[in-house]
This record gives sequence, C-alpha cells and structure tokens, in this order.
Amino acid sequence: MHRNNSLALRVSLSALYVLLASALLAGAPEPADPEALVPEEQVNTHTLMPFLKAAFLKCEVLADGALKVEDEGMKTLIKVDPAKKLVAIFSLWSLKAGFSEAEKLSLANRLNKTLIIVRFHVHEATVLVCDYQFSYENGIRPSTFVGAYRLFAKVVKGAVMTQDPDRIIGTDGSRSVRAPGQGV
Repeated sequence: MHRNNSLALRVSLSALYVLLASALLAGAPEPADPEALVPEEQVNTHTLMPFLKAAFLKCEVLADGALKVEDEGMKTLIKVDPAKKLVAIFSLWSLKAGFSEAEKLSLANRLNKTLIIVRFHVHEATVLVCDYQFSYENGIRPSTFVGAYRLFAKVVKGAVMTQDPDRIIGTDGSRSVRAPGQGV
C-alpha cells in the first residue's frame, strides 16, 4: 500500500511542478495544464525546457539547440528532430581503458538483452551511449515528456549501478576521460 501511495504522490507532484512552471512562464506557449497537448509545430527544446525545470531539474538549451539536463550527477542531452517528429534523449558514459573492446560490447549487449526502453551501444570503444527516442507526432503532453525523461533516467542509472558487475563503466586513471555521465 505504501508503494502505491508513494507513486501516486510522485505523479501528483510531477503534475504540480509542470503546472507551476507553466504559470511562472507568463506569455510562454506552454499550456497551464500538464495534460494539455503541445501542438507538434510548437515542440522544440525551448518549449520543453520549462516542463523539466518545473520538475526541479537543472537544464539549459545549448548553442546547438540541444537541451542539457543535470539530474543527480547524470548529464543528459535532449534533441528534437522536427523532420522526423522525434524527441531523442541520450547520455554518454566513459568506459575504462583497461577492458577489451569485446568486454565492452558484451556489456552493451547484456544491457540491451536485460533492459527495455533504453538502447545501449559502444562508440569508439571508449563511450557507452544510452539513448531513447519517441515520437511527438500530433503533439505531446508535458506530463508525458517529463515521464519519458524520468523513465530514461531511471533505466540508465539502474543499469550503471546494478548491471555492470565488472565495473567497465567509469574511469581508470590511465588516461584523461570523462567521468561517468559527464559525457555531454
């Protein structure tokens, strides 16, 4: 029973945060209702950012238009592809140099086999890329967007903390590489 109450409280608080952000941004195109649809032609990182800020997430739009989010030490990028009507969420994690490429690929394969929602792959044998994409065709609800981000973050954090028994993710001090989650 406690779990259901806790989940309901978190969902209610997320909706309240979105509502508060919309109210604080007078004149912004965002709807006041977290369930109101943001039309697809208005979906971009500038219109999505207030919803994350309302959920008390530190974020900013970068020069290239990507939305950078910092959440409990994890940095994430969010991009909007208007041609494909997709929102892409991704995070980069350093991989230790002391492991073979085969071991790193095995980690990504194991994560893909055991976890859903997020896709994992190794880039240039030094970075684990975690990504998730979803369509906003016909618009997107603020609560859906914030919920998708939170689900992505939960899966990635869980993967890093519990699915890497060999501790391949991270830095080994042998060379200058980014710290976990600091790749963006």
